Amino acid sequence: LLYCRDPFGRRSLVVRGREIASAAPRDDGAGWTEVTTEGVHYVGGCAAWPRSFFDGVGWPPAGKPWREAGPADASKTLGSALAASVKRRCAGLTAVAVLFSGGLDSVVLARLAHDALPADATIDLINVAFGERRGDAERAPDRLAARSALRELRLACPSRKFRLIEATAAPGDLARIADDVAALAAPCATHMDFNIAAALYVAAKGEGALYDGSDADVDDGGDGEHRLLRYATDAPREELPDRRADGGNCQICGKAAKARCVSGLCGGCCRRKGRGDAAYACGAHPKRLTYAEKCARADAPPPPVVVVDEARPVVRTTARALLLGMGADELLAGYARHRTAFKRGGLEELEREVGVDVARIATRNLGRDDRVTAAWAREARYPFLDEDVVRCIRTELGASVADLALPPGDGCKRALRSLALSLELPRTATLVKRAIQFGTRIAPFSNRLAFGAARRGDGSASFDVAKLVAGARRVADEAS
Repeated sequence: LLYCRDPFGRRSLVVRGREIASAAPRDDGAGWTEVTTEGVHYVGGCAAWPRSFFDGVGWPPAGKPWREAGPADASKTLGSALAASVKRRCAGLTAVAVLFSGGLDSVVLARLAHDALPADATIDLINVAFGERRGDAERAPDRLAARSALRELRLACPSRKFRLIEATAAPGDLARIADDVAALAAPCATHMDFNIAAALYVAAKGEGALYDGSDADVDDGGDGEHRLLRYATDAPREELPDRRADGGNCQICGKAAKARCVSGLCGGCCRRKGRGDAAYACGAHPKRLTYAEKCARADAPPPPVVVVDEARPVVRTTARALLLGMGADELLAGYARHRTAFKRGGLEELEREVGVDVARIATRNLGRDDRVTAAWAREARYPFLDEDVVRCIRTELGASVADLALPPGDGCKRALRSLALSLELPRTATLVKRAIQFGTRIAPFSNRLAFGAARRGDGSASFDVAKLVAGARRVADEAS
């Protein structure tokens, strides 16, 4: 028996000895591992793909040096390849769903899906947010960005029926699905794996409140919802002098310190300094309440509850194909580590970092994402990981891919931002990236349940279902 996966590992396949499955059995998940993409496997070994095969098909593409100029119109070059990719993945469909964070990748996919689908087809935009209390999810960055992006899509495509389906999960919901999510994510078993898998699991269900876009909070200006969102057009943060000791350490205790601390101290020393000075303030280390202050706050009247319209209809998407934006950040230098690499070693170091990311896409847990999505009888489709799109980005765009000398929201994924502008999505084109675990608020949410506090979480720690369920019960008891 011969078996293998595609070069990017877009479909799940796990193995244990002589057993092969698309997902590990729920009641017997020990010992299973992901099948690698290095070649054709057989029981007892693996025959690596012959180099001549790849040479013949020109795959994987060698990266074009970023010092070389790209095409005259990079947005048109990328747009043509990406539009063809989306069209292939929407062929024959009358409805399609998009995992919709309101960020650059998902909004561009939704806009291109409009061009690929028949005029009467519905595009469901599925947005996920987590919150402990009523109204918390309404303030999640991804929820706010999605509502803003919905208005922009409707302006760009007035004839298309877009439905924004807002899926929301509370502590009790997360506790109920924890066993299922952990079993589907296996053999990926870290806390970060659970966070991402849980967000995808809730999204893939495709059920939530229908948002019609008529509320006043759609407005995206001034002091409203977008205080939680960052755009390239925002005023830059004030530059503060670095007051840390040599090596970036605290002036008092010698521990690692943040560069933006006004006194050059670590968190503990900075907060101790602020306790005796009411006027002392540090943006890097906000003051924490003392026990007496917490007691006083507990005795004070509760803040007004954010009103959530309970009358909004709950709907469920009928689409069986779910478009996901995975791969865009690896290919187009969208991660913060890419900016760090550029600062450390310029274009040479950035090229190396992006090359490493592209080479390990197959091991970036797409199998986990496929298993979680398929649990709801939906197929995950990745337009950015189309072979022609990857070849276009890696061999044609050159220096047009990104310019990390520019600020966030402008320099990273620059070719894709130019494409968004050409598609009449100007606000989306300047939105700064936020990872799914932070945009949906699943990371601080699950950290409080599993570790007791948002900042105590460790994404690399092994996930413990029992700890999360116990935390959910604790939060429910406190609420009652």
